[in-house]
Order: sequence, then structure tokens, then C-alpha cells
Amino acid sequence: MTWVFLYLLILILAAIRIAASTQTTLLRGKTVLIFNLFFIFLIFLNLLITQSFPSKILMAFLVIIFLYPFVIKNKWILFRGTLIKTQEIIERCLTMILTPFEKLSMGYDLKILPELAKIVLYGFLPGVAIMRFEGKQHQKKVEVLKVLLIKNFQGIFPRIVIHLKTIKS
Repeated sequence: MTWVFLYLLILILAAIRIAASTQTTLLRGKTVLIFNLFFIFLIFLNLLITQSFPSKILMAFLVIIFLYPFVIKNKWILFRGTLIKTQEIIERCLTMILTPFEKLSMGYDLKILPELAKIVLYGFLPGVAIMRFEGKQHQKKVEVLKVLLIKNFQGIFPRIVIHLKTIKS
């Protein structure tokens, strides 16, 4: 039961970080999957060390946190942003990588040959948008676009930034 409370505490801290942020915060489904797998690994490691058997509640909890990231794995959830701002960022990134695109009602059709790719963007709740990539995902331009988009949004986990100073003698 302690693990369930620890997981809920981490979710509450993440919600506080999102609420306190002034920028649009990005939560990628892949990040949730990696975090949950690491959390499950820690639980099983603890059970192995203590040589105990998990309770039914813990087993149900493990199944839930294992399965739900697969539902959102290919989705990016944007908090505290508007669709207009998000569309501006997407269009700016597409222009930066010199990719022709067509704006659709719920996203963008990328004109990348030989395969077509799409970005589907829709509002979920007020202040929450969901972005999903469809089509061929492993093209160089799509990968560069994803990296540019990640850099334009604040992540759920803080990024490590190293500031180097020059030493004057």
C-alpha cells in the first residue's frame, strides 16, 4: 500500500508543477511508460529483497500502471496551453525544417515523400490538448520535428542545464 501512496504523491507533485508553471507543459506517453516501468522494477526489486508476496491491491495497481501507458504511448499531452499557441509552435517548427504542410481542421498533413505523415491536434479539456503523430514515424524530418517540438515545450521532469562560465585570469 505504501507504493500506491508514493505513486500518488509523485502524481500530486507533478500536478502542482503543472499548475505552478507559466509555460505549456508537455507530457509524452513514452515518458509515462518509462517512468512506470522503472517504478514497477523498484516494486519487484523490493519484493524480491524482502521475500514477500504482493497483496491483491498491489497486484491490481501494478497491472493498471503497466497497461495505461500503452494507451497513451503515442500521444503527447499538453497542459496550460491553447490550441492557437500550440499551432503557432508546430507551424514554426515545420517551417524551420523546411517541410511543406497543409493545415487541416484537426492538425497538419505533412507533405513528406514517399510516405505521408500527419499531426493530429485536438483539445481535450480547457487548457489541455492532445497531439498525436500518424503515418511513417521514423523519417528523419519527423524525428527532427519531434525534437524541435520537445525543446519548445516545458517537460514534466526538469531538464538539466549546465551553464559554463569562462574564468578570467
